[in-house]
Amino acid sequence: MTRFVLHTIVTIALTATTGLTAPPVAASLDPEVNEAYRWQVVLRAKPHPLLTPTFREQILRDVKAALQSHVGSFGTVETIDLAAVAPEKRDPLWAAFDKDGWPALTAEPARILTGVKTHFLTLEVKDGVFQLEARQLDGSTGLASPLVRKRSERSADRVGRQAGIILSLDFGPVGTLVSGEESDPNGVIVRIRGSALGPGRFVKPGDLFAVSGIRKVDPPTVAKDRQRGSKPAALPPAAPPKLVGTPREFTFLRVTVVSANGDCRCAVISRFEKGLPSHFAGVVGVRCLKLPTVEAPVQIRLVGSDGQAHPRAAAVSVKGGDAGYAVNPGDDSGFTFQNGTFRSPRPLSNIACLSVSLSPTWEERFPVPVYGDGPVTLSFEFDEKKAKQAELDRACLTLWGRVAEAHNATTTLYTSLIGLVKTGNNREALVRVKDGVTVATATEKSLTAELEALRKRPGANAGYAGTQLKNCEDQIKAFRDVIAQLNGNVAGLEEKAKLDPVKLEKEFRANDLRDLINRQIEIGEVPEALEIYDELIKLTNDENQKIAKENLLKEWAAKTDDHRIAREVILKTWPDAQSIEDYETAVKKLASAIRECMKQKDRLGLRKLMNTFNPAYAKLEGLAQGLDASIKADEERLKAIQKVSQDAREIEQQVRDWLKQNLK
Repeated sequence: MTRFVLHTIVTIALTATTGLTAPPVAASLDPEVNEAYRWQVVLRAKPHPLLTPTFREQILRDVKAALQSHVGSFGTVETIDLAAVAPEKRDPLWAAFDKDGWPALTAEPARILTGVKTHFLTLEVKDGVFQLEARQLDGSTGLASPLVRKRSERSADRVGRQAGIILSLDFGPVGTLVSGEESDPNGVIVRIRGSALGPGRFVKPGDLFAVSGIRKVDPPTVAKDRQRGSKPAALPPAAPPKLVGTPREFTFLRVTVVSANGDCRCAVISRFEKGLPSHFAGVVGVRCLKLPTVEAPVQIRLVGSDGQAHPRAAAVSVKGGDAGYAVNPGDDSGFTFQNGTFRSPRPLSNIACLSVSLSPTWEERFPVPVYGDGPVTLSFEFDEKKAKQAELDRACLTLWGRVAEAHNATTTLYTSLIGLVKTGNNREALVRVKDGVTVATATEKSLTAELEALRKRPGANAGYAGTQLKNCEDQIKAFRDVIAQLNGNVAGLEEKAKLDPVKLEKEFRANDLRDLINRQIEIGEVPEALEIYDELIKLTNDENQKIAKENLLKEWAAKTDDHRIAREVILKTWPDAQSIEDYETAVKKLASAIRECMKQKDRLGLRKLMNTFNPAYAKLEGLAQGLDASIKADEERLKAIQKVSQDAREIEQQVRDWLKQNLK
């Protein structure tokens, strides 16, 4: 059975509809809730007879009308034709863009905060087609929009409209972290710029924000040289400190709740244990920029440290979902590898929380925004030593799976033989035993040879590989024991081949019934053992078996009223629980029930109890499926499930430890 494990439940705390609250943190950044956005659109047109000043002016009028309608009271839109501004009057960012193009938006000087969204729009004519490109630099975070938007248009009358469309996609509201801790499962609180200007419509649950750490930088002060004996020259007035934004890679904030006042509660999703840059030296606050994410299939291209296609890409495993790393993405989350790229099994919404691994011990996380624009390139560092160890780890894991499969096959064979013996089909059972022993013996030799070969490889006796090989060795030993047990049955039957067939069948069946009784008692299935005793007594009419059954009945019987009540809990109340409320009641009773059973030395009852935990965990896992942690009622139910599961595991361990000390 699958164990129910809740390592972490990301819970969402909702307060009154007027706002969200969380433990305050020191914040020196103004969230600017009363500040409208200043959105500049700078047009750079490549000279062409069709791109006249009048045409460029019309495009900018169309752009301004479209964008101003888009932002409404939250911002003002300004448009600039770069060709109409003298070089000496250009803003430094404009001049850098005119010289270097798009790289200027991610260069170090561009990260000095201005509070202005500067959106560059380029226009040129190729083969009679108008080619548009656009990208924005946000002056409140120092972050550039993630994509260079491109659009082609043949009709001159539609160029302005197409420009407005690609510009509006990257408006990107800005948020400031105002409270909460990254370690808090409830997330952090982000306050949106301009949120006091009217009803918010740009941010909704599920939206994704990129993160920037904001530093305060004091400009250097330079004194003029002076001659000996002269009075010190007066220093120029100190320039005000500047704020500089530093992007935090692979770290995002996902909106879970938006309050009426515009504050947002956000979950932190990061590749790093501490994703938010608030703990970095010199950081005075954290801001974030909404990303233009979508729901779409995801494609991943892996490269090595040299930027070339990853040399072992075909051996790499990529899996992931869009619910965050605290949630298991499920067995169907593996990406398929084809033509050099990994493809998601389904569309993912806003973010792909990827886990990239070469082995069970080498896994790296890559949270990636979903833009729906083709393959995303990730650098997955390659280390020859680690790669060889990863191959060994995979080989050990594969061997362990084959050994477990072979062991399970013999166990299944043994179970089927018991069924055949109980129904009197002894000759068929004998044939199956012989065939099963032949196959199992050959399999055991193959597995042992593979184990010895892996033992000789470097690194095989330590770490993950060493643990798995030790597990394989233990499983093979158990496998040999089962083969020997089955082979013993064959040998015994051949020894008695000359006996009367009826007598042989009767003795064979009686021996197997005795073995079955002992097996059932070992796992606490006493009622089933008593039923088999009846069949054995009927078959043999043996007084010793009648006495053995009576002794088992006495040991199984409740000793006191309190013991009887405890038995009722472990045999009925706990196994029959169906709802969360049932389990909450049952687990409380179970704690006192096991104490009473231990007091009465009830080994049989506690053995029986051990069989009920795995089914209970599976039921609890089923109850957790479909619950939404962003809904208050579901949040409380998830907490209850987690508590019941934890309490049950503690009880299970207590029973396991007691049985080890008290078994005969």
